[in-house]
Amino acid sequence: NHLHHRKRDWLWEMSGGNPSILEHMLEGPAWPDREDGDLSRSGESPTPDALRQVIRRRLDRLGANTRTTLEVAAVCGPFCPADMLAELTPEHGIAGGVAAALLSEGVSEEGRALISFRHGAVRRILYDDMSPGRRMEIHHRVADLLRAAGAPAERIAAHALASAEVDPLTAVGDAFVAARVASDHGAHADAALWYERALVAIERTGVDDALRVEALIGLGDSLRLAGAPEQTRVEGEHGAGERLAPRRAAQEQRHLPVGVGVLREIEVD
Repeated sequence: NHLHHRKRDWLWEMSGGNPSILEHMLEGPAWPDREDGDLSRSGESPTPDALRQVIRRRLDRLGANTRTTLEVAAVCGPFCPADMLAELTPEHGIAGGVAAALLSEGVSEEGRALISFRHGAVRRILYDDMSPGRRMEIHHRVADLLRAAGAPAERIAAHALASAEVDPLTAVGDAFVAARVASDHGAHADAALWYERALVAIERTGVDDALRVEALIGLGDSLRLAGAPEQTRVEGEHGAGERLAPRRAAQEQRHLPVGVGVLREIEVD
């Protein structure tokens, strides 16, 4: 069934086909991380303690430059552009990771050089063992480089939200862009998830309440377009429905996009 195939694929990704790692994963309380590879949202690691100890001992034998490169790669994602990783890490760090048989070199369909971990379990342990501040710093730097390179909006937003405390306004703005891109492609459920993540960042960082209102409007509209019944519950729980209904109606009658226009009206109240 679907769950069986998911777990099989995940075990292969985590072990890289290494029988020793696979044996540890099968013995532990293993269950897949997020399918999108976003470790910042995947919660508690399912990696067994015995395997963590084995991998930590191997990592402890690495040089400082190689270890730093592996940490950045772990935050960057399952497949990190080689040029971006080189810009973020010390000289010869990538070569050290490849020589240690921990990193692999590959090429994307577009012909771009990529770096990935040979064993997903190593990436998971490196990510978990970093301090929250260190992870946040790397996520922020990755988001800046992706933004400058014109990367897909969802990749930028994922890293920006993982470092929202560093620059909350930019992170929320990136989430809004990702939501609009998803909605433009008819992926309204995905758009709703981006608005939900924006709301979490807004609550966590305490940024301008006007952004919270815009996120609520976007979330409600995305749920409605996705055919989800949660729209009324969302607006009711956050106290937005009654306050925004007259303005929403006025916007729709003028055939203007709901969200930004309403936000501008609220700002001058």
